[in-house]
This record gives sequence, C-alpha cells and structure tokens, in this order.
Amino acid sequence: MRLFATANPLGMNAVKLLGLLCVTALVASAAVGAEGDGIVVAFTFFPLLRSETEALEKRQSAVDRIFDRYVSEICITLDEISHIYNRTLVALFRQNTRVLRDMSRRSAKLCREAEARRRAGVTLQRGGVADMGAWLFGTRATIYLAEMCEALERIVRPACEHVEHGGALTREQTVALMRLNDGIDAMTHKVSEALSERTSSAETSGGVLPVRRQRDDVLDLVREYTREQIACGGGEEDTATDLLFLTLLGETKTLTLRMSNLLKIKRYSQQASHGE
Repeated sequence: MRLFATANPLGMNAVKLLGLLCVTALVASAAVGAEGDGIVVAFTFFPLLRSETEALEKRQSAVDRIFDRYVSEICITLDEISHIYNRTLVALFRQNTRVLRDMSRRSAKLCREAEARRRAGVTLQRGGVADMGAWLFGTRATIYLAEMCEALERIVRPACEHVEHGGALTREQTVALMRLNDGIDAMTHKVSEALSERTSSAETSGGVLPVRRQRDDVLDLVREYTREQIACGGGEEDTATDLLFLTLLGETKTLTLRMSNLLKIKRYSQQASHGE
C-alpha cells in the first residue's frame, strides 16, 4: 500500500492544498493590525484555494465514474454467471441435454470474452484521467472474473457430458445442489448491491456484512457436503456421479471466493484512490 501513498496524485494534491491553507493563515495573521493593503494581499490567496478545491472535486468525480463503469460491467457478467449456473443445475436435475449443451456454449463464450479482457488488461487514461486505485480495481477485477468463468465452464462441461452418457445424480446430491444454487443466487445479488455502493469503508458499508455472511453460509455447505460425500461414497458404479458431485462442490467454492474477492479489491482500490 506504500506504493499507492507515494504514487497517488490525489494525495499529493491534498498536501499542496494544505500548504496553501497554511500560507494563507500566516499571511492573514501577519496582516492583523495592518492598514488595508495587508488584508487585500491575504485574500488574494482564496481564488487559488477555490480553484485547487474545484480541480480536486472534478478529478474525483471522474474517478468515481470510472469505478461506476467497471462495476456496471462486472454486475452484468455476474448476472450471466449466476444465470448459467442456475440453468445448468436445473437441467442436470432434469437430465435435459438440450439446455446443457446451450449452457455449455454460453459458458465457453463467456470464458473466451473474460480471458480476452484479462489478456488485454485495463488502461484507465480515458478523458485524461489516470488513477492508481481505479487501475488496480479494473485489472484485478478482470482476473477474478476470468477465474470465475473458468470455474463455471468446469461445472457446465462435465455436467453436460455426464447427462449425455446417461448419468444422473442421487436424490441427496440433488437436494444439496439445490441449496447451493439458492446460495449462489443470493451471493450474486448481495455482491452486486455491495459493489454499487460508493463508500470505501471497510466495516460500516451496509453491503459488506451480508456478503460475508452469505459467503460463509455457502462455504459451510460446501464443506458439509464434501465431508458427507467422502464418508459415504458409493460403489464402483457410482464413481462418475460422485466425482461430478465433488467437482461441482469445488468449483462452487471457487465462484464464492472470487465474488467475495471482487468486493475486497473494490474497497482497497477506493481507499487507494481517495488517499486513505
């Protein structure tokens, strides 16, 4: 974080502004008791202060718009991930090969797009604005989204292949995945809401604690179902189904953690951008 403190232009501008305030205060105090001219000299600093403040506010507004634009793109991708995840599990329960093949194509396309964004990187020089915090958020967010799309594809593809080969889940596995499906849907909505908040507070933000609780709930379910599956694994004829179930659990865990990481990196990036 020391890099942000030294490289952050907003922080340097704040130091300059503080210096101007100190100079103004000294001139004003020296002018006490003087006749007319000293007071005029002291007040000539105020247009400079006002101009500096307006420049800082204008620049921060531009940075906020950059964050808003990337949050909007992230939320659209999260919504698509959640939709594909839901449709895949429902089609797996119903052994609907047509839907699974469609979800497989959509997840592959989403994964290619996310990987292209990750490779291209993010250059935040639009409109003459360059900000370390916004750059950090953009680059790390594209990495997390690419990893989420890869995890989604590792869910959809084997599920499709499993049904194509006549495989089916057990009743217990179906119930477990239905609960995880609800958990991922709730997690997606809570993360999107929290990302849309402009506050950079680590603890007081209204969306942070609900996301943490939802994340912990999903991870607890994943651990519980993993232990149960390992403890009561079926015979040799059930190996493919058991492996698929464990794969879905592991990739669901990855989705959950990366969604949580998106919120963390936005908070840290805003703090860097604001010089906190």
